[in-house]
Amino acid sequence: MKMTSQRQEILNYVKSVKCHPTAENVYTEVRKKLSRISLGTVYRNLEVLRKNGLILEINTAEKTHFDGDLTEHHHFICNRCGKIMDLMVRLPQKFIGNVKGSYKGLEIDNAVVNFNGLCEKCAG
Repeated sequence: MKMTSQRQEILNYVKSVKCHPTAENVYTEVRKKLSRISLGTVYRNLEVLRKNGLILEINTAEKTHFDGDLTEHHHFICNRCGKIMDLMVRLPQKFIGNVKGSYKGLEIDNAVVNFNGLCEKCAG
């Protein structure tokens, strides 16, 4: 993968924020530095970065979001407001062992789990 200046700027932005931006959010912010970049270019580069393991993709019922934090963590997605929160917890080895035991032949390197429900604000 060639790291073009546009791709690098997109990667820098996604890695610099704690929110989980959509492609449209990335486009709006990156366009402030690269005024000639198109939304299509942002979409294509986000896909390249995802395929090369440099960013994560989070799919919700409404939109696709991106995450530049590659450390082991999971996500909570609010079903009402769409807020995405990082959950910095480790899955118990027993959980991964149960999955391996239920599906013979799998070799699991890591797991990312999305939890869905209502955030504190929407639940209250």
